[in-house]
Amino acid sequence: MSVRVSEGKHMLSKNKTTDLHLLCKDYKFINRSTNEKFTSGYWYFSLERASSLIGANIYFHNTKSELSYTGGIITKVEQQKYNEQDRIVFTFEFNQKNIDKSWQGDTNPRAWYSIVK
Repeated sequence: MSVRVSEGKHMLSKNKTTDLHLLCKDYKFINRSTNEKFTSGYWYFSLERASSLIGANIYFHNTKSELSYTGGIITKVEQQKYNEQDRIVFTFEFNQKNIDKSWQGDTNPRAWYSIVK
């Protein structure tokens, strides 16, 4: 199995933070890797797009109308095969401040993610 990894801090503007909001019902595919680090997959992003989110805030919501139930700071992305398709696994460091946040950005009914800068 081929896995491509990007790690480290992505250089974000000093005045802007990037937030990634994801629909992820009931912790599906969220796993604890260490005490404060978690992984979440298998997301449909290109490795390049996902890598640009290293250092961004990540928020997980059951629905767009519900507050986030967990989240943190993205520290690593990996490209892995899932059902024979390339998918992204995010590693994030848990941050209590990323809980109970409203969905921001794209509210289109079909949107499953939103990136806000």
